[in-house]
Amino acid sequence: KNTFFESLKEDLKDNAKNVKNFLDKFGLFFDNPLYFWTKANDKLHMHVDNNKEFSYYDGTNDLKDFFDNHVKINFTWGSSDSKMQWWHCDEKDIKISDKKDKNGDVWVTPFANEKDCNLVFEETISRPSLVNGGTLHSVINPSKTKNRLTQSFNIVSKSNFESIKFNEACEIFKEYVL
Repeated sequence: KNTFFESLKEDLKDNAKNVKNFLDKFGLFFDNPLYFWTKANDKLHMHVDNNKEFSYYDGTNDLKDFFDNHVKINFTWGSSDSKMQWWHCDEKDIKISDKKDKNGDVWVTPFANEKDCNLVFEETISRPSLVNGGTLHSVINPSKTKNRLTQSFNIVSKSNFESIKFNEACEIFKEYVL
């Protein structure tokens, strides 16, 4: 049993309520909070986040559906020196994983191998952050002792059910962005 995660359960629920209320003010919502676990001295491999909620998305799962610069709000607990990295590679080097969850839904996730890509940008993530989940990215947790948990929210417009793009979010939330 993961006691670190268990100790955060109430905080995670409260945080989701707070994010919902915050986004409501802007005519936005989050569709499905995701949780990413990175053990001490480990990494989350390069991927593009699946930004499509089954209840309202009827696309075809083409690569262009994922490489869309959609933004997420991430909250991270644990290691304060973890880093997110954003990458670029040729389309020919991108692969697709399609895994079925316990409900029978297929989650399509584009990914690539680090050796085939170039690092574009890297940032320490130690506070709530707007992140571009619609391009290749990875996470490194260099801590020798602390695990890392991220609660991640896709941001969607209530008016058209479209994912908000990174540049749009920077403008919408400009008074909150450092």
